[in-house]
Amino acid sequence: MEELKKYIDNALFIKWVFDPDDQVREYWDYYILRYPDEREQLLALKEELELFRISNQKLTQKRKEDLLGKIAGRVSRRRRNVKIVAIGRSLLKYAAFAFLFISVGVVISYLHHNKNGLNEFSKLIEVSQIGDRPTIILPDGSVINIGTRESEIDYTSGEKIVINNDRIVKLPVNKDGKDISAILQSVPYGCKSKIVLGDKSIVWLNAGSRLIYPSSFTGKKREVTLSGEAYFEVEKNVDDPFIVHTADYRIKVLGTKFNIAAYASDDISRAVLVEGSIELKLNAQGWSDEGIVLKPNEMFLYNKKSGKSYVQPVKPDQYICWVDGIIECQNEELSRVIRKLERFYDIQIELKNPQDGSIKIDGKLNLNQNKNEVLYYLTKVAKRQFIKKNDWYYIIE
Repeated sequence: MEELKKYIDNALFIKWVFDPDDQVREYWDYYILRYPDEREQLLALKEELELFRISNQKLTQKRKEDLLGKIAGRVSRRRRNVKIVAIGRSLLKYAAFAFLFISVGVVISYLHHNKNGLNEFSKLIEVSQIGDRPTIILPDGSVINIGTRESEIDYTSGEKIVINNDRIVKLPVNKDGKDISAILQSVPYGCKSKIVLGDKSIVWLNAGSRLIYPSSFTGKKREVTLSGEAYFEVEKNVDDPFIVHTADYRIKVLGTKFNIAAYASDDISRAVLVEGSIELKLNAQGWSDEGIVLKPNEMFLYNKKSGKSYVQPVKPDQYICWVDGIIECQNEELSRVIRKLERFYDIQIELKNPQDGSIKIDGKLNLNQNKNEVLYYLTKVAKRQFIKKNDWYYIIE
């Protein structure tokens, strides 16, 4: 019963049944591929709800409850005789890539109507890059191409977006005349962006990252959703806490400076506190559960594979210097450094001997230099050499 209730109370599901468009259909096609075990009850509920559309009946709360009970029984009986076949990983992978390119507008639309969907969609927005330049996507599906690899986006005026201090884009409004709420900004590999939010909080988005945020904050919470890496300088507001959602955990703050690295492709997700105080809770926990409180110069690490987390003391500068185009390495594995370079320069680096990935690296890399110079210095420290195959593909041997 509870499994079905999440559908019938889902605004995007209701739209699929009663007023579908191509984007909504694409979204639910993807959802069924991602969660094949839910396919039968999902389609059964859709079939029953379509009868209400034909008969023009009102879907009251009692009708909802009766319908859920009917579908639950029907699906339970079918499962005694029907074996659900899982869909292969490769098909899911391609479906995930197609989803973001075709249906990103639906993600934003869903967030606008369903404020409790942030945690789920923080996972969905991780699946792919959008283009090769920073992009802003609005809930109505319109796309703003920023055009430059480094950008500054300002929302403090409330009625418009100021891009790179010289371009103004008027924010569209809803039918009720209010400003739109959820915006998705994508920063592909080779790019980075500074965002000044409506409350004057500042977010630096690193390469290969996406952030969902409102054009202006209303209510008692300031909430954003992050996939990738970002450095936050949050304006203090005792009455309205600032909350950052990631696929694995969320962070609650009042006013502070901190960095989050939560890339989907990385096994380790981390949060580093520069000043102030933040509270972290895994998504499996409720807000009433006791969380982990970080102090300045501490780092929270979460291992996605083992599910374990811990806190350790650090020097924060090492983790936020990427904002200035610097990578500082202290006994860091070569494979991790390579991953950072791939994201920053939008290139591919192959290790001829995969075991070399465990080589420890110390020192600083100035990414504002030519990438060939940076690779020369890196391979010199690692006592290796690099071969340039073309502008985007390198081999270290």
